[in-house]
Order: sequence, then C-alpha cells, then structure tokens
Amino acid sequence: MVLPPTVLGFGLLIVMGPQGPLGGFWKDLTGERMVFSFSGILLASLVYNLPFAVQPMLLPNSLPGLAASAMLVFAHSLGEFGVILMVGGSIPGSTKVASIAIYEAVEAMRYGDAMYMSLAIIP
Repeated sequence: MVLPPTVLGFGLLIVMGPQGPLGGFWKDLTGERMVFSFSGILLASLVYNLPFAVQPMLLPNSLPGLAASAMLVFAHSLGEFGVILMVGGSIPGSTKVASIAIYEAVEAMRYGDAMYMSLAIIP
C-alpha cells in the first residue's frame, strides 16, 4: 500500500512482459501478449488493489466487510493511473481507461472534455 503506483507498474511490466516469467507463460498458454492488453490491465489492477480489499475484511469478516471492500476496490480502480498506464498503455478502444482519458484531455487543454469525464465517474 506504500509502493508508488509507477514503481509497481514498472515491476509488473517487467514480470508481465514477453521476456518476463509471467508474460512468457501467458504467451505460451494463450499466444497473446499480457502487456498492453485487457487481461494485463485486469491482473495489474487486481494486484494493485488487492490490499484495499483484504484490509477491511480482516476484522469484520462479514457481509458488511465484503461490501465495503468491494466498494473501496471499485472506487480506487476508477482513479488508478500509474499501474494501468505502465502495463496497458493508452490504446484507444482497447486499454484506454477513464483516468488516462481525463489526463490526456487536460494535457491537450480540452478542459471541457476532462470536466465531463470527471463528473461521469464521481460516485
């Protein structure tokens, strides 16, 4: 929980890349690359967000704990940027997610687009 997202993302990029142990296994198993794919984003997001799910479940160990952890992970995943960008890139129609799209809109000075996208993901 204290590791910067870009550091974790870089580590996952190395492990999940075609030459990495997990990426090589995935390529042999499915014939597809793990990085810059939806599968890679899903796994990276799970690794990054799992501590936020486990922490509230340790003490309550009940349905409210499960509901709270699900909400925390979902909300945290919406705003994730570093890990997703490192592992998935920003491929339109494939790996571009809301947080990256908002960043790119701000970077292009399309503040109106960034505002509408930001408002759309506010819970």
